[in-house]
Amino acid sequence: MSEWLVRNAGSIVIWAGAISTFAIYSILYRENKFYRLFEHILIGLGTGWGVYVTWSEWLGPKWWTPMVKEGRWCWAACSISSTAASMYGLAE
Repeated sequence: MSEWLVRNAGSIVIWAGAISTFAIYSILYRENKFYRLFEHILIGLGTGWGVYVTWSEWLGPKWWTPMVKEGRWCWAACSISSTAASMYGLAE
């Protein structure tokens, strides 16, 4: 199974892109379940990609690594206090 996936990865990606494109453009005909499914998939993929990039480019190296590996625990207090302030409307 894995050999087949490796050999046919290019054509699988092309077919997935073609089906996704037709699904998104099907809204031009009328709103349908096919469009709704791919709309949710697209939103989920975009959100997942955004979370991954945010963690790998910003939060991981600039916040988590200094806090955990270098012992800068005061950043945790700042994070908790700013989150609490924004949740309760104190940061206005």
